[in-house]
Amino acid sequence: MRNLLIFILIMGLLFFSAIAANQAEITLRFAVWETPFKISVYWWLLIAFGLGIFIGLLNTLFVNTGLRLENRRLHKKLEEHSVDAD
Repeated sequence: MRNLLIFILIMGLLFFSAIAANQAEITLRFAVWETPFKISVYWWLLIAFGLGIFIGLLNTLFVNTGLRLENRRLHKKLEEHSVDAD
């Protein structure tokens, strides 16, 4: 647990030092599409980081919900089976 916290702290420091050094304003381009506005690299990276955390938490929520439902179904099945055995 302690190693994980140290790792997260180091990654956070690296991330924030990298985005603090990138203050040039750019237009983001994807294939033929580009943003109609310019903002600094700092904000693009911060938005990407926030979206990554949000999508990861949302994915975890869906995975955990599915596993909890499956666990509940298996517990009910186990209780039914143990009642039949008595």
